[in-house]
Amino acid sequence: MNKIIKDPLVHFLFIGLVLFFVYDLVNNQNTERDEIIIDSNEINQLVAKWEMQWKRAPTKEELTNLIIQDVRQEVFYQEGLKMNLDHNDEIIKRRLSQKMEFLSNDLATLSEPSDEELQDYFYEHGDKYMLPYIFSLYQIVFTNDKHDNLDKDISSVLEKSKNVSIQDLKMEGDNLSFPFHLVNSNSIELASQFGTRFAKGLETLKLNTWVGPIDSGFGKHLVYLTDRKNPILPDLQQVKSDVLRDFQYDKQKELKEAIFQTLKKNYEIVIDVSNSDYDNSFRTHIENQLKN
Repeated sequence: MNKIIKDPLVHFLFIGLVLFFVYDLVNNQNTERDEIIIDSNEINQLVAKWEMQWKRAPTKEELTNLIIQDVRQEVFYQEGLKMNLDHNDEIIKRRLSQKMEFLSNDLATLSEPSDEELQDYFYEHGDKYMLPYIFSLYQIVFTNDKHDNLDKDISSVLEKSKNVSIQDLKMEGDNLSFPFHLVNSNSIELASQFGTRFAKGLETLKLNTWVGPIDSGFGKHLVYLTDRKNPILPDLQQVKSDVLRDFQYDKQKELKEAIFQTLKKNYEIVIDVSNSDYDNSFRTHIENQLKN
């Protein structure tokens, strides 16, 4: 008997019973019973979740268990709210905050933008949708580890280029896997192959003459640029799906912020830094940010 009395589990159960007993005494004046309604919409949601997970409809017995489980969850949820168990629970705070933000996102996507709205957004943010530079060029590549005097060798080839054809220079430089002639290569592709600095350098190169050296991650390049097409804004239809996605994302952010600013007016927000390592200037900084 003494062993049972000393069992921590017995203590836990006893404390739990006392807690619920006291809670019941405090609330014994409320004789009305709260309703938990499981309607057809709720049942259909339970069935849909089951079918999504198991790829079949639940049996009658399985659906019965789902409903009982749902009622059980709702009972404990409602009682937990009454006992204020959700107070200062970080997980619950985070989940409820996320659900509120999801609601604002849903509101932002309820209506599709008109063609005029999408067109205006497209032109306003045109820099995001510009087609990249397009280059056609010849190149000779020199790597650092294959030359005793790299600068001298490059200068020699550059001087030679003034008197010979392009094809005569094909065997100059180092034997690498890169093509000698590139046609209609966009700046994004070139940046991924040779680095951003190389692609950026082509934007201002003089056409139809050997120029260089231009640095890349592989060494130094002599370049003969035959054609350069500047970035252009495509037709909206070419990038409409991207524009619509960005439009909806920005509208979600705007609406979420508007909802937050509206709801914030219902609260007096106090920043207390008296028991922290931060001073009042930090508190003022936060308060100013909250006002914006």
